[in-house]
Amino acid sequence: MDIAAAHVESSLRRFLTICLVLLGLTFFAEANLAAQTGQAQDGGSARIYHLEGTDFSLSQNDDQALIRSDAVRGGGINLERSGIIHTAAGTYLELQLIPSGTVIKLAGNTSLVYNGFDETGKFTDLGLLYGRMRVITNGRNSVVVRSGGVSARIDDGDLGIDYFVRPDGSVSQQQPIHRYHVFRGSTEVFNYGQGGALISFGSSRSLAAVKGESLTLDISSSYTFAERKPLNRDAVAFWRLNNFSGTPPLFMPNTTIEEALPEVVSAAPIIEYIVTTPEPEVIIVHAPAQSSRRDNRAKNTLLTLGFFLTASSAAVQGVAYYQPDFFPDNTARDLYTWSYVPLGLGLLSTLVGILINPSTSLK
Repeated sequence: MDIAAAHVESSLRRFLTICLVLLGLTFFAEANLAAQTGQAQDGGSARIYHLEGTDFSLSQNDDQALIRSDAVRGGGINLERSGIIHTAAGTYLELQLIPSGTVIKLAGNTSLVYNGFDETGKFTDLGLLYGRMRVITNGRNSVVVRSGGVSARIDDGDLGIDYFVRPDGSVSQQQPIHRYHVFRGSTEVFNYGQGGALISFGSSRSLAAVKGESLTLDISSSYTFAERKPLNRDAVAFWRLNNFSGTPPLFMPNTTIEEALPEVVSAAPIIEYIVTTPEPEVIIVHAPAQSSRRDNRAKNTLLTLGFFLTASSAAVQGVAYYQPDFFPDNTARDLYTWSYVPLGLGLLSTLVGILINPSTSLK
């Protein structure tokens, strides 16, 4: 009996110990999630949890560092508001928004700015400076991705976004290209007016794309070309090959890219159109008319005559005053007096020439 009682007591003690450990682990997990949620409510947070490649550049809190892949393992790296990520060629990076659970994957040669959570609009604000990314939301919080004066809002969906520039034929100009590939859900694209003052959607306030569609915006200084077509197969193949592969801190949404259903594609109108932007005002300056040329000739003649009379009269008066013997028969005094006549005429001619102002354009 003593042996049986001891065995029962030992088993009970072991059971209670296991229960306490599990209770402690549950409490720790809930406290950690609550802390993450509280941080998100204070301005949102993002966690870099997976890196494929050697390293990436991270700029935040006035510091810039090169983060190696081994530093991402474990708890990951917190991305603060206004933090900037840049991935090198061949590097893929995954991050998750806390507490919504939205996951984001950046391809190589991509620069992204995390602008935090917008309390007014209730969305997480991201800035795609350049490159290629994929965003998967679960409907808890919206995500807005801004790039080159255009913003795309994703409420609940799976979206691939490309933003790059290419030469438009001139040395100094570059042509922005925006591409939005909707694998699930939908997106709405707006012109938010920063860095895109020339972008116009015509009479439309926004453009939309749904599951199974790719929306392309080709923007130049004189027009915006918008094209909505069936889902781009190259984008599907790229993100299937480079799908999410890390383990995020919170639940991972569905990352499977399904083929677009034919009825979904045919239900949405496939459109192709050009939206022109207002051309700059052209001001034509006409050549002077015939009457203007005559006025200009008279002005030059009067100015020349006035200068000649004024200069010659002043010269005669100077010689007559300082060297009177230069003139015969004591005529220096008379010449000095009479020189006031051409001097006055010269000054008058100069004044009239100055006042003449020929018109240079047609009225």
